[in-house]
Formats: sequence, C-alpha cells, structure tokens
Amino acid sequence: MRGNMFVFLQCGIVTFFIVLADGIPQPQKSDNFWEQEDQTFWRASGNLEIERMLKVKPNYNLAKNVIILVGDGMGINTVSVSRIYKGQKNGNSGEEEQLAWERFPVSGLSKTYNTNRQVPDSAGTATALFTGVKTRMGFMGVDSRPAYNECDSDVYERSKLKSMLHWAQEAGKETGIVTTTRITHATPGSLYSHVTNRDFESDSDLGEDIRGQCQDIAHQLIHNEAGQKAKVIFGGGKRNFVPQKDQGRRVKNNLIDEYKAMKGQKNQVYSVLENTMDLENWTQQDNQDYVLGLFAMSHMSYEVDRDTSPKGQPSLSQMATAAVNRLAKSPTGFFLMVESGRIDHAHHETNAFRALDEAYELDKTVAEILSNPNINLDETLIIVTADHSHSMTFNGYPKRGNSIFGYVYEPKDEKNQQYSEYADGTRRAYSTISYANGDGFHNHFTGDQIVPWKDLTTMDVENVDYLQPAMMPGPGGDESHGGEDVGIYAQGPMAHLLSGVHEQNFIAHAMAYASCVGDYADKCDRRASLSPQEIQADGYVSPNEKSSAQGHPIRSHWTLSLGTLIVGTCALSVLV
Repeated sequence: MRGNMFVFLQCGIVTFFIVLADGIPQPQKSDNFWEQEDQTFWRASGNLEIERMLKVKPNYNLAKNVIILVGDGMGINTVSVSRIYKGQKNGNSGEEEQLAWERFPVSGLSKTYNTNRQVPDSAGTATALFTGVKTRMGFMGVDSRPAYNECDSDVYERSKLKSMLHWAQEAGKETGIVTTTRITHATPGSLYSHVTNRDFESDSDLGEDIRGQCQDIAHQLIHNEAGQKAKVIFGGGKRNFVPQKDQGRRVKNNLIDEYKAMKGQKNQVYSVLENTMDLENWTQQDNQDYVLGLFAMSHMSYEVDRDTSPKGQPSLSQMATAAVNRLAKSPTGFFLMVESGRIDHAHHETNAFRALDEAYELDKTVAEILSNPNINLDETLIIVTADHSHSMTFNGYPKRGNSIFGYVYEPKDEKNQQYSEYADGTRRAYSTISYANGDGFHNHFTGDQIVPWKDLTTMDVENVDYLQPAMMPGPGGDESHGGEDVGIYAQGPMAHLLSGVHEQNFIAHAMAYASCVGDYADKCDRRASLSPQEIQADGYVSPNEKSSAQGHPIRSHWTLSLGTLIVGTCALSVLV
C-alpha cells in the first residue's frame, strides 16, 4: 500500500506540472483532425466558452483613454485568412488560431457604405469612423453637402466636421496618429483635415484655379489647430511636406521647417524623426513633448520589405508602442488612432501574401498594446475595426491545414474529387484565395476559350510576389474594395455598446460617449457618479482578472482532460 501511495504521489506531481504548463495536447497538424476532435473534444470546448462568456459583464467606467486600430481593407475574409496565416507561421494547422482582437469580449458589424456609393472608399469611411457623420466618396472631414473640389464657399465652411481628435483635445486629452501610409492619406487625414477631394495631399495636387482658395491636407496638418495640438504624428508621406527642390512635391513651402518654427515660437519641446534610430533615441528621452516622424517619402514599406536597420523604417508595432508610452504620461488621458494601412494596398495589387503579413503585424501591435504596463485596461477603450473590405474570396474545399496561399487539386480522391474541369476535359487546380477583380487576372488568364486559366501547379504560389487569380481586370487596373460589413472588436469602458450591427458612424459616437467628449461631454453624469463598489455590484469584471476559462479553450480542455485521466489512473493504482 505504501508503494502504491508513492506511485499516486508521483502521478499527482506529474499532473500538477502538466496542468500548470497548459500545453498538452493541442491537436497536431494532421490529415485526420476528426480522429482527435471527437464529441468529447468539442463539448468540452463549448463548455469552456460558456464559462468565459458568462464572466463578460459591461464595463461602465469612464474611458480615460481611447485607442482605435484600423486595418485598412481588413474585411471579414481578410480576418479569417490572416488567422490561418498566423497559425501556420507558428507551425500549426491555422484554422484554430486566434488573432489578438478575437479574444476581445465584444464584437459586432459595421455597415460601410458611403452616402453616394454602395461600395465605399477610405475617405468617406474614415470620416464616418472618426466624426460620427457619413459622407460622400472621396470627402474627408466634411459632410455630403459641398460639391466635389469645392473649398471656398459658405456650404463648405458649414460642412466641416470635428473628429475624435478635436473632441479629445477640447477635453484636455493628448492625442496621436500612427499609420503606415502617408500621413496625408485618407484614413489619417480624415482626423484633422477638411477636403472635398482626398487627392489634395500637397499643394501641387491643387489646380492653379483653386490653389489660392484651398488648403492641401499636409498644410492643414501643420497649420490647423488639431494638427498643431497632436502630440504624436508617425507615418510616411514626407514628400508632401517638402518642396520639389528637396525631392518633394510642394510648389511653395517647406512645411517641416514651418512646423519647427511654430514649435520654437511657442517654446514647445519637439522632435522631428526620419528613421528607426531616431525613434529609438526619442523613446529614451523624457522631455520630448511633441514629435513628428515622417519615415518615408511616400507610403512606408510593407513589413516583409522593410529595411530593419537603424537607418531604415520602424515597424507599425514599434511606432504604436512608442506612441502609447508617450501618450500614457498624460494625467488626463489620450486618444490614439493606429492604422495598418497597407493591408489595403496589397489587396489592391491582388497580393495576398503582403496583405496577410501586414495583418500579422497588426496582430502583434494589438498584443503589445494589451500587454503594455503603462496603460490601465480597466479605463482604456480599445477598438479594432476596418474601414471597408475587399473583393478577396476564401473559397473551395481545401483540406484542413492546407497552405492558405495554396490551391486545391485532388483528382485521384475517388470519394471527394476536387478540381476545375473545362469543356475539353482538362483539369485544373483552383486557388483557395482569389479576387473578383484585379491585376492577378493578367497573370492567370490565357485568353483561350477552351482552357482560359493557367495551371496553378506550375506556379510558385508561396512566393511573396505572387498575385492571386482574379476573375477580371479591376477598375483603373487595381482590385476594388468590397461592400460587405466589416468587424468591430472592442474591450474596455462601454465596449458593449458596439455589440450588434451598426452604421459605421456609430463607432465615433460610442468612442465619444465612453470618454465623455464631443457631443457627450456633459452626458456622463450617471457613470461619473458610480463608485468602484457600485460598478462591481453592477456586474463588471475587470479584464485584468484571471479566469478559469483563460487561454485557448481547446488546449485548456485537453490539459484538464489529461490531468483527470492521469489522476484517475493513479487512484486506480492505489486501489489495486
């Protein structure tokens, strides 16, 4: 009996460390997942998800901080394939993976149409996201009343909109903008500028007939009040701020010199950054109040192409972390917009690899924000969303664990043959990812009426430069946006407002209400008067609290099931 008790003790110690490790066994990459994932597996997974969701309660705190992260062009299909891409990069099948924002307790959908277009552009959608007002395609920071290219009329002046950037500044909060696009591009520009043509990025984009009437977007960033008050500005697009003699695009002035002059006149401490080394040096300094980082002449490089040397460009996660650390010093809170803008650009090229890799970097960025010790998640509303979708499809019947960039071709599977067959009997593989339109059409279309598509099995579909098939050329040579709803993922104060299906402009209202700014500056008395005890009594559970359902539910199930099995076996050994 004593020997049996010793065996039981050994088993108990082994079980303790297995459960503590939370690592055995996750389903392995296999052709036969169904053999591992039986009904016990999925029932336990569902039970753990029930436990997790029952712990989700509304957070009625005031949002001291608001961070909105925009995956430009990151529709639902992009989220799905990016999840698989992440999992496969980590050596797993991929389908069971989670992106950082998919762990948020609240999710919903956003209707993205512009006031004059079923399928929108980024200017109109960003205006909706940040100002709470939908507008026309190509308009930034103005409602739908002015005429296209109009910028000097009473109608135009009455149409100007304030955004979360303005509202946060009016409430005494500090603000920042981070993007991988030109800082004058549609999404970041909609926070601070007011134009009826998104292409007015530099004064050289203004026709001579309106150059004296209109102010370009770069000029507005430097000279408008919202831009002047922004503490952190990181992105690309330096060419729109410097004159043509300095390899820029401006006809008249050097806006970077004007930025420096204005800060100097006001005795404001500032920095102007050009590369990763500059950013790293800036983060080591405590006394830098304002910062303007223009890290590329045009858009910043795709992450996979980025120069990672000290003289190169910082990543999205590096810029976002630096911005959060700077803004978190504000005693009154902050508003920060972070855009992964080049997801959209890669989709326009029908280049799925770069689009998914950009989303992967956004996932890393969100994860680093969530783990940043300088912000309190209990008082920080974090939203991840997209401005619009793309025409990319995720389709066919690939086997579980098939490369997300791969194809389907199974002519020898008698029970489940998978291939495309043409009129002459020719069989072809078909792509898991494809586009409704775009440049990939030219890479795949043969022009032959009988066999119209090239053979995918002869192509390097895993190559970073590979362009996925498209059904037809896109408008203007580019792949087009998609018009379906996009996801909203949220956690923090008043995040529950974003559950359900909403017009896209509602997101700005939710941010303003949560942080008591803008139209809702004087409508937060009820929440402001709640004591911590009353908030807790209201059922709120802090996201910082640990729960028994934390972690991947499938892994947790297997760990606990294995522990139960070992304990049971050990107990049996004692009895016998």
